[in-house]
Amino acid sequence: MEKVLVTGATGYIGLHCIHQLLNQGYAVNGSVRSPERKDEIFDALKNHNTSTEHLNLFTFDLNDDEGWDQGMEGCDYLLHVASPIALENHDEDFFCKTSCSWCKTCNEICKKTQC
Repeated sequence: MEKVLVTGATGYIGLHCIHQLLNQGYAVNGSVRSPERKDEIFDALKNHNTSTEHLNLFTFDLNDDEGWDQGMEGCDYLLHVASPIALENHDEDFFCKTSCSWCKTCNEICKKTQC
């Protein structure tokens, strides 16, 4: 079974991607920032009659190097759909720099793991 790491698992797009991937027979690892939100994902998928047997969720910060190895373990693909959010007012540089940094990290991880 092929496995995909989906970043931003608690987001609207991330959750939809996980739902589709599981229904198409993929195993999925999902990244979440907060462990408290894991149940939301499992509950939402169960409410849509989607089996979570092949879903694993990992808590790690996309800004840090720690956690990526565990999240990518056994993965064939990386689907990066996480997007920075801010509860405070930030200028657009915050969003652009953070998004670019995350994309660069994902590229480096894919090179490292050959996914």
